[in-house]
Amino acid sequence: MTGIKLEFEGDPIPWQRARRNKNIYFDPQFKAKKNIGWLAQSFIDIYPPIQNWLPPLSKALRVNFSFFIAMPKSWSKKKRLIKEYSYHDQTPDLSNFVKFYEDCLNNILWVDDCYISELSATKRWADSGKTIIEVLI
Repeated sequence: MTGIKLEFEGDPIPWQRARRNKNIYFDPQFKAKKNIGWLAQSFIDIYPPIQNWLPPLSKALRVNFSFFIAMPKSWSKKKRLIKEYSYHDQTPDLSNFVKFYEDCLNNILWVDDCYISELSATKRWADSGKTIIEVLI
């Protein structure tokens, strides 16, 4: 099974719905989506295709999302040791993280996120924020 693994430093970004200002609709995350897309595209451009694996793909995909959320600096050392790599059980929702990155990677890793046929995702506490996305074909 071949695939690709992307890592994005910094806290994961949850999806937000489009907003309306008078009669104009706008995407509050337009710049963030473009930045994530640009980082993913630059990674793909640097590394050669793996066994005819050339995105954007238009076939069934398996995707694993791992979201690591930075623990607050105000937490004590004891609490940080207890919580490190344990499941994150607060807002934002896991589905909002997944939706944001699915949208960012449309036309970059896959033609459309409808090609994702198997999905696994986790969100955990960590010392620093990070997002890891593994795409398997």
